[in-house]
Amino acid sequence: MQVSWLIIPIALFSGVLGALSDSLMGATIQAIYRYPDGRETERKVARDGRPNTFMRGIPWFGNDLVNMISSIFGALVGVALGMLLL
Repeated sequence: MQVSWLIIPIALFSGVLGALSDSLMGATIQAIYRYPDGRETERKVARDGRPNTFMRGIPWFGNDLVNMISSIFGALVGVALGMLLL
């Protein structure tokens, strides 16, 4: 079985799109909270156990969900491009 040289640019492109989608979702719809001292975080609860204040985003749309969706998106782009071009 011969491996096509197109695998490298397909993997690079799909990885970049996955990373960009992660950044876009993190900046727009991910839940962001505020520590009592004013710093922003994605954590609902501070390390000392005190709850953080919700600021923006969708409350149930946490960092883990953003990471999962962006990884799946990048993988699907890679599979689709591989099916089309290889």
